[in-house]
Amino acid sequence: MSKHRPAKAQTLALDRLLLQAVLAYRADRMDEAETVCRQIMAVEQRHAPATLLLGMIAGRTGRRTLAIELLRKAVALDPQSVDARNTLAANLQADGNQAEAIALWRQAIRLKPDDAGAHDNLGVACLDERKLPEALACFEEAVALEPDVAAHHYHLGIALQRAGRDIDAATCYSKALRLDADFADAEARLGSVALLQGDPTVANAYFRHAAEQASTAPGKIQVAAVLAEIGQVAVAADCLREATALDPLAADAHARLGSLQQQQGRFDEATASFERVLALQPRNADACLGIVTARKIAPSDQALLDRITSVLTDAVLPEQDRATLHYALGKACDDLSNYEQAMRHFDQANRISAARLKRAGRTIDKKSHAANVDRMIASFTKDLFDRYRSLGSSSELPILIVGMIRSGTTLVEQIVSSHPEVAAGGELRYWGEKGKEQGDAAAGTLGASEAHRLVDGYCRVLRAGASHAAQRVTDKMPTNFFLLGLIHLLLPRARIIHCRRDPADTGLSIYCTPFPRSPDYGHDRGNIVFYYEQYARLMAHWRSVLPADRLFEVDYEALVDDREQMTPRLIDFCGLDWNDECLRHDRNAQVIRTPSAWQARQPVYTRSVARWRHYEPWLGELRRLVRNAP
Repeated sequence: MSKHRPAKAQTLALDRLLLQAVLAYRADRMDEAETVCRQIMAVEQRHAPATLLLGMIAGRTGRRTLAIELLRKAVALDPQSVDARNTLAANLQADGNQAEAIALWRQAIRLKPDDAGAHDNLGVACLDERKLPEALACFEEAVALEPDVAAHHYHLGIALQRAGRDIDAATCYSKALRLDADFADAEARLGSVALLQGDPTVANAYFRHAAEQASTAPGKIQVAAVLAEIGQVAVAADCLREATALDPLAADAHARLGSLQQQQGRFDEATASFERVLALQPRNADACLGIVTARKIAPSDQALLDRITSVLTDAVLPEQDRATLHYALGKACDDLSNYEQAMRHFDQANRISAARLKRAGRTIDKKSHAANVDRMIASFTKDLFDRYRSLGSSSELPILIVGMIRSGTTLVEQIVSSHPEVAAGGELRYWGEKGKEQGDAAAGTLGASEAHRLVDGYCRVLRAGASHAAQRVTDKMPTNFFLLGLIHLLLPRARIIHCRRDPADTGLSIYCTPFPRSPDYGHDRGNIVFYYEQYARLMAHWRSVLPADRLFEVDYEALVDDREQMTPRLIDFCGLDWNDECLRHDRNAQVIRTPSAWQARQPVYTRSVARWRHYEPWLGELRRLVRNAP
């Protein structure tokens, strides 16, 4: 027998230790489980089950980088292990590496085609990546394999709802509730379907009952997450307050509540919530960022900055937390006019974030992106719009607010939606999920029935969050600029407001802003410049082919310099009578779910105009954007 293989007695002893570790893990005794696993590996360093369990323990205890490292080893030690692949995929997904997670779940399914959980997990990852057809197929397979599991029906319902099949989605949510009467998340989703179907009374009853249904703090936190996702921020916030009452030590509940309070413009309350988080978890990076972004930092805040800086000295701080803290300190230094130090922090944050995106396989494909712009320009011509004039709807409901991110779209929505006849829709994902699939078809093969389905679905989404009195509803998804050809083809009466801002200010703001989901180009100066230049090229085309009475271009600098002149022009373009409330946008109580939540609620100010001049010595490639207007 080889000296590298343990004797039979030793193997039995290791098996007994492994069982002990598994039982400790299941009983949530993580320290004991880890100690026993390390005892096993001291004897047999390449023990695959112990390596897998150590990776699971690391994941459960918040050490995701270590978890991924150990789980990669587990997969290498046992290439046929479905559990190792599934667990590694889950940790990679939580770390933002969707591409590798999807690849691993596909491998797990090839190894074990009847693993319903793997199908379901793959479906969730595909849904996050907007791979809707594959997500639907995965959930349908999971339901077929395990028809009595409520979660499979629930996830299938979400995918169906994304596909515009609301009635089928409601059937799935109802099935999930029949299988699990306490499935409050499914009840909340039923409310979202009722809202889309134009029944707010029934929808609100579902929302309230879902919030009441959860009886524990973790349950209420989960329901609140779903409610917030579907736009029910006030109900979600109430649900989180109930969670903190049930468990005052639930840091996650305080953190989520702080984020929602920021969205609602309740910045003092948000700061108090984030302070509670830090009292419970002094190293919580998101809470540090939350406090810094809830107000303008002053010299009297030095103790706060020292506190954040001290957290950065922790050698085992996760990468993402380190980036978040650098963004927080960069914003604070910017407020304090310490621009050189601010840029150092922004550079650190972007280096970390760019490396994470690269590992996740998320890098901008410049050649492909430029080719897509070429195709849009070649496809959507004046001749195309003339030939397919009969395809379009007569609806004037949408006001699309587009432009580069950080170009003032949130401010414009705040101003326009201050009008009593305008509802704020926020950043709707509708065209991003459905429009891109139709981009090529729209150039000649999009049929009338499909056109009607797309327009009807869009108008229902707009109406879902609006009162019956609303004559217009905004859609403030900035990147809809890429799909204006398809949108105008289907909705020729829709108004489009294009927000423009000094290109260098725009690029710098992208570089200095932490986003919940960063754009693939956002952490590299050269990539930002490339993306901006492609945007400018495409907008020049839309300007040449779209009717002048459908496209209104507003410069951020002109708006903040003379809002009394620019605001009436905006309202007139929207086809509405003047209302003085539009000059009091800072009183607008609508929820803002973007990084501009604080800035957009302030009275109009000019501090952000020509901001790039403060950073001129450190612009690097962003210098190419100086005076490069679209």
